[in-house]
Amino acid sequence: MKHNACMSVTTLLVLLLAGTTNALATKSGGTTACPIAPDTDFAVYGQTFKGGVGTSSRSWMAHFFDWWKAQDPNVHYLFLTASQAQACTNMRGNYPNLKMWVQPGGNAYDQQSALGASGKANINGFIVNQGAYLGVCAGAYYVARDYWWEGKYYAHPNLLGAYPVTMEGAIGSIAPWPGYAMTVLSNGRNAIYYGGPTVGLQHTSLASLLGAKDASFASISGSLPAVIVYNRMLLTSVHLEAFKNDGISGLSTRDRTENYKYLANLINGVAGTTFKVPAYSGGLPQCSDGLDNDGDHLIDYPADPGCSSILDDDETDAPAGQVIADGFENGLGAWVVNGTGAPWTASSLDPYTGGRHAYAVQPGVSTMAYLERTFSLASFTKGGHLIYYR
Repeated sequence: MKHNACMSVTTLLVLLLAGTTNALATKSGGTTACPIAPDTDFAVYGQTFKGGVGTSSRSWMAHFFDWWKAQDPNVHYLFLTASQAQACTNMRGNYPNLKMWVQPGGNAYDQQSALGASGKANINGFIVNQGAYLGVCAGAYYVARDYWWEGKYYAHPNLLGAYPVTMEGAIGSIAPWPGYAMTVLSNGRNAIYYGGPTVGLQHTSLASLLGAKDASFASISGSLPAVIVYNRMLLTSVHLEAFKNDGISGLSTRDRTENYKYLANLINGVAGTTFKVPAYSGGLPQCSDGLDNDGDHLIDYPADPGCSSILDDDETDAPAGQVIADGFENGLGAWVVNGTGAPWTASSLDPYTGGRHAYAVQPGVSTMAYLERTFSLASFTKGGHLIYYR
């Protein structure tokens, strides 16, 4: 397999996208013309199938920009095909209003193949001349120097290389490829992960990271970057532009809207634009809201001992004797393993915190393994609940 697939969907759709300013390539004398208009702010690569953009990824990007245009009518975006991108030479000189090139998710190998050397030259020329770049998932692989994908190394000739770092994915501990999952970021937001790249996972080192890590993955150890800002580039491993019930499930309306605001603010910061973005709705869990909610001069997880994770919505320290915690650092302790499946162990494989966690692999539907323990809640004033993080 010679390509990286990131957020790809098998169903092919013909999309009539409201809010876009172009539909088909225009031709003059058999030559494709660049469709960028004088008022275009965002040029979005949008050729699906062998063009490398996932059908859902294109749809999500249209949803996001249509939402932003509803907040600020001055937002103008445009989808381009590969041949149109190849025709758009000297974008900074010919289209001085153009703020950002947007490369959505999909398949990085197909993207670099379809855009080719001339598309690469045009996009890199835009970046070199201080144009901003947004790369989402496959778009982040595409701008990298090279990348590891599922344990294999690739250095395709027409990767942009404008972000001179080796990227790596997919993060199997969040969602084994080709699956996706909702994951929590270090800022408390919930976002869709669908095979996007990071640095420092297995074949790369965090020391090679260039730029600022605006958010990391909170559900795995290592503080691996999920959102990177480097010069005028914005690289997102997660799909902040994802739209609920469009190729994915599990994303709430609130999460989608807050992710839109986050992405729009990031774009304004990178591109130097001032398009209107609504205020965040607030409501982040107490353990990730940046406030000292219980007045103990300790803020958020992990500094405040009242926080079990960034998702904990109560910073108050639990009364003595009312927390029963197992870190599994020294084995399974009082927990008992039953069942015929693969046994639970105190594993060192990617623990949530510390050096170990309770871990088991279910090899089949009929071969379950249970980890059990009896607790007394007699001293608990508020009852009890079980939380398991990994």
